[in-house]
Amino acid sequence: MSSFIQVAEQENEEPMEMPCEEDMGLLLSTLSAQFPGACGLKYRTETRSLRGVRVVDGKLQPPEGGWGNSVYICVFPKGTYVLLSLLNGGHSQLHPVAVAKQSPSKASETHYLHASSVVYDVTCDCEL
Repeated sequence: MSSFIQVAEQENEEPMEMPCEEDMGLLLSTLSAQFPGACGLKYRTETRSLRGVRVVDGKLQPPEGGWGNSVYICVFPKGTYVLLSLLNGGHSQLHPVAVAKQSPSKASETHYLHASSVVYDVTCDCEL
C-alpha cells in the first residue's frame, strides 16, 4: 500500500499528493518531475516557523514523527523565480526558472527560460 504526502509549489496553493517509497522517503526525482527545479521541501511547524526537510542521497527524509498531515512547500534555489505572464488568459504566476539572458526593460521577443531539464519558450510583449 502506497503512502502519499501533500506538496504545493507555493504556500497557500492547492497541494498535490506525491507517492512515498517503501521506507517513507520521497525521491527528489519524483518531486522535480512534478515541480521542475525543486531541490527540497519545507513546512510550517506548530509554532508557524518554517522547517526544512533533510535530503540524503537524493531522497527527502520524513521529519521526526513522520510526514503527518502537513502540506509541504517546494524549495527552489535562490534567484530562480521569474514573474511570467502566461498565455492562459493573462494570469501572472511564479514559475521556477533560471533566466537564460538579461531581459530589457521593454521586451517584444522570445526568451528561453530553463527549469532543470525543462525549457520554457515564453514570448513577452509587455513592460518588465
